[in-house]
Amino acid sequence: MSGTSPQAVIAYDYQLDTTTVVAQTNDFTPDGTHIFGTFGSPVLSELGEVVFYATQFDTSDDSASRGIFRYDAAGGLTNLANEGQSAPGGLGEYSR
Repeated sequence: MSGTSPQAVIAYDYQLDTTTVVAQTNDFTPDGTHIFGTFGSPVLSELGEVVFYATQFDTSDDSASRGIFRYDAAGGLTNLANEGQSAPGGLGEYSR
């Protein structure tokens, strides 16, 4: 992962006038087995959820993959899907 410029996904709550660092380079992913590398452009839902994809590096062998993540103030950061993960119903697996 050398050479990765630091990046972050930041959420701003205009009602409370607060910012939250959702995820940043070298933070652990929610499952604790990967660290974040780079981030795609985040999307904000009508419910105030922030959804984004990120490159993640396995902490055991430094291999790279991508994941899709969601943040909301009530539930925190969750992982929605990972590259290579089986899709629901056995219809294949997620890929790039």
